[in-house]
Amino acid sequence: MISVIIPVYNTKQYLRSCLDSILAQTYSDLEILFIDDGSTDGSGALLDSFAETDSRIRVIHQKNSGVCTARNRGIEEARGQWLSFIDSDDTLEPDLYETLTDLLLAHDAEIAHCSYSRVTDGTASPIGNTGTVHIQDRAQALTCLLTGKLFVGSCWTKLYARRLFQDVRFPEGIRTSEDMLVNFQVFSRAQKSVFADVCRYNYLTSETSSCIHTPQRRRAEDLLAVNRRMLAENVCPELNGILENRVLGSLFSCYRASKYEQRPDRAFQRELTEQIGQMYRRGYRFSGRTALEYRLLRTLPGLYKFAYGIYDRIRVPNYDV
Repeated sequence: MISVIIPVYNTKQYLRSCLDSILAQTYSDLEILFIDDGSTDGSGALLDSFAETDSRIRVIHQKNSGVCTARNRGIEEARGQWLSFIDSDDTLEPDLYETLTDLLLAHDAEIAHCSYSRVTDGTASPIGNTGTVHIQDRAQALTCLLTGKLFVGSCWTKLYARRLFQDVRFPEGIRTSEDMLVNFQVFSRAQKSVFADVCRYNYLTSETSSCIHTPQRRRAEDLLAVNRRMLAENVCPELNGILENRVLGSLFSCYRASKYEQRPDRAFQRELTEQIGQMYRRGYRFSGRTALEYRLLRTLPGLYKFAYGIYDRIRVPNYDV
């Protein structure tokens, strides 16, 4: 059985389409867990009405505590051998779970995942969708996860063996990048995973996303905390260089975020500069670009801010692989 865990907070208008796409799955051995995270728009009552129509649906109500707490509640309540995490405003292609379970069985894997389509204003844009299948050991999967190659770090395209979460939970003090940390931890525990580059999940872009409205400095600090934890917990020494550069990149991001604030925190900036310098002196693996950034930050911080201000205005964010 697959336990499908769906945190819900004020997404009433999307719940019917999300549920219909789950009920339409060609793989039917499902447990559907809606975690109502203190919704105030009537989502809770609508979910209760859903539960009356299908015995596979369970609704759990809790006070508003955030998506991480809701997902953790779902893990605790789940009865299935496999776990899937879905966002309540997204939809699934009818054969998502059939595709993933077939991959798990065919390759004796502990994680199976796929690509997705980004849905904006009703238009779906496939990401990848080459049809290729990649069977990966622990180090290969972690490398792809950390570098953003092949697949993204989100949880919602993945089907996990429940045992991988025996001592893993979503970090409740972090608002962004929590998926990356959890995936790093569970992929570190999996001997084999399989990725199929086929789009079976529909991700709805939304201006109400909590990530969009999280202040830039908070996002940067969350990512720094996640990168530091991954470096500290890393079980593959060959990945240390990648992780060290991720920590460095996060320190630079925190510095820039502080520079852009209406009242820049100069003490915070000095602390970050010193931390970067300590890593430089300890022999951390600076790329050529990172070393240049560090020298510019130390000698001409005003120019550093100006140059990145121009870059941030002209660059096109790359959210996808």
